[in-house]
Formats: sequence, C-alpha cells, structure tokens
Amino acid sequence: MEEGAPTDRGERDFPQQPNPLEVGARVRHRGQQYPEAIARGTATIVEVVKQHAVDGTWEYLVKTDAGEIKSWNIVDTPIS
Repeated sequence: MEEGAPTDRGERDFPQQPNPLEVGARVRHRGQQYPEAIARGTATIVEVVKQHAVDGTWEYLVKTDAGEIKSWNIVDTPIS
C-alpha cells in the first residue's frame, strides 16, 4: 500500500516515524500563529509521551513560558 493511502476503512495508513523532536527543544502549539511564537516558540519539551497510531503525530509534555505543564500533540519548531 502506498504511504498515506486510504485503507479499506477509509483511514490513512501512516508509517511509524522516529521521534523528530528531543527533550529540550523549543516549540509552539500549531495554533499559535503570532510573530513572536513563530520566531521563538512558546514552550520547551520536557517529555515525549507517545506516537499516535492513527496519524503518526507525537504527543509531548511541554513547559510553557508561563511555567505551565501541558500536553501538546501538534507542534511546530521556531523559525530561526
């Protein structure tokens, strides 16, 4: 089956990918689209939780710049 092709159930089959982001990496939540977040990120990864089988995305525990621990699934890295 072609990567990302629909399965018989209409779902997409994504291969398991190695974790691309390490603990300590600066990130922002995908929904944070303002210039400062894009440039510098808004949180730091403190733990890699798991990879979701359905879409291959990773779940992370992050510590936000405000000091909160949150669980984020879809993150982007800052643009340098």
